[in-house]
Amino acid sequence: MIRKRISLGLYFILILAFLSQTALAGKITDQIYKKGLVLYAQMVLAESFFSHAKWVDKTSEEAIPYKKLNTFLADEDFYEKFPLIDAERAIDIYYVTAVTQMILRKQGLKTLPVGGTMLGLLRNKGLLPHDDDADFVIRENDLEKVLELRQEFAKYKLAFRRAPGIGLQIYPVGGESNLVMTSRLLWNTAAEFIKFLNMDKKDLTQRGFVDLMPVRHYEEGFFRYSGLFAEEVWWHVTFPENLLQNDYEEYDFGPIKLWGPDRKIMEETILKEYPDSLDYCMQTVDHRHTTSPDYVLVRLSKAQKKPFPLSSQDLEVLEARFLEVGLVLNKGVLESRAD
Repeated sequence: MIRKRISLGLYFILILAFLSQTALAGKITDQIYKKGLVLYAQMVLAESFFSHAKWVDKTSEEAIPYKKLNTFLADEDFYEKFPLIDAERAIDIYYVTAVTQMILRKQGLKTLPVGGTMLGLLRNKGLLPHDDDADFVIRENDLEKVLELRQEFAKYKLAFRRAPGIGLQIYPVGGESNLVMTSRLLWNTAAEFIKFLNMDKKDLTQRGFVDLMPVRHYEEGFFRYSGLFAEEVWWHVTFPENLLQNDYEEYDFGPIKLWGPDRKIMEETILKEYPDSLDYCMQTVDHRHTTSPDYVLVRLSKAQKKPFPLSSQDLEVLEARFLEVGLVLNKGVLESRAD
């Protein structure tokens, strides 16, 4: 019965993916694709696609199932437990983040770093060494305005892809399309269910990207995720309205600058969502394989609170990518070379 449900589901999701990539993919097919994919995930893929949802449910319970290690791990053991992402992915994330912020600030659109990106800003002053993407939220109405900027993003070799029920992903041209990601998700789902075949899971994404997730004002003083999937999975996460409404300031984020609200309010927000995270490291679901985390909190040494270690050669590559599209970094802020 399970195999029949999976087989039918795989055909269903492939049809949806095909529709989403064709010229027929107008508003109607787009909505069918988004809602159908989320419904399919809820019905069929509970063990793989929803592993992140199960992790969030566990971490949001009163008794969080994390074991604390109060002794420091040697760097060798620490990075075995929390492997570094590769440098190309880190360069992608910095590039996409910097360009996205530049474009949206010119349009007067505010984004708020959340999750690991907010934590990286506060604790590491840059990208978390093991974080494989960057996460931001934006007002629901403003996300519609972002979608109208597709051609502006294309000038800087960036493209959009849907994250059904979550929001929008911004990625470098040459990264994975929706169709490629869907096919890899199907492979990983089959590997999860049909274990006797010993299928190795594939990376859903090999290039870095930025998640842009819509939020709406849902009660006095707070915003909440509004995506069909996100509002169900992260139902317990709220953002004080002053995070998106107050004046922003500049923060160091590795080689670039991030714009964000008052540090104290961000610290209160991150500690509410991830208690102890300013002094401890924990695993979350790996976006590349949808694998479940190890429920252990590891105490961080001062050296382990540093951002992803970009080499001088990595920085040259990043600067060259900016120059290629007519941009330069000036004290972490992107500017046009013509300026």
